[in-house]
Amino acid sequence: MLGIGLGKESATELVKKIRRNPKAKTRWLKTKCLIIDEVSMVDGELFDKLSQIGRTIRNNGRPWGGIQLIITGDFFQLPPVPDFDKKREVKFAFDAATWSTSIDHTIGLTQVFRQRDPDFARMLNEMRLGKITQETVDAFRALSRPLKFDDGVDSAELYPTRAQVDMSNEKRLRDLPGKAYRYEAMDTGDPKIRDKLLANMMSPKLM
Repeated sequence: MLGIGLGKESATELVKKIRRNPKAKTRWLKTKCLIIDEVSMVDGELFDKLSQIGRTIRNNGRPWGGIQLIITGDFFQLPPVPDFDKKREVKFAFDAATWSTSIDHTIGLTQVFRQRDPDFARMLNEMRLGKITQETVDAFRALSRPLKFDDGVDSAELYPTRAQVDMSNEKRLRDLPGKAYRYEAMDTGDPKIRDKLLANMMSPKLM
């Protein structure tokens, strides 16, 4: 939406990138209100870059170039996705230099809607805060029990990164009996459109 891709370049380079993209530049100029959900995943450095881009593109010295921000999320949940190409420590959005000038009002929501059992909601909130009572520990441990299935299907595995998913899938494929066959995709069409579509394709070129 903002025309920055992964946003790894400097703010100056990202401004040049946006100016070469008329649609992205128009979005920056016409946006009055920007809603950012799951803000805990936004890195503080990226937050500062976006604010600077807004000021530059819109020629407006106010934070984010005068765009109104509506930000939602829970900083006790998912942290920013680390950039493994850099050895710097990841910082949350609220550690950004422009955070205090970008946020005028903060509203804390306290009512739990997803859980109807107040005791369970309290236990989950203890986990969220990292302050778990022995009573809660005992209650969760009481749920521990052996799980046995005779349907021949292994339990699902969850991984945080795509690379780990690929490694697990590759291992399972190698463990399968029989001869392996490889299929390579043949992609045609307008290179500009094709390459853009392929960049977001979930399936690999070689299977």
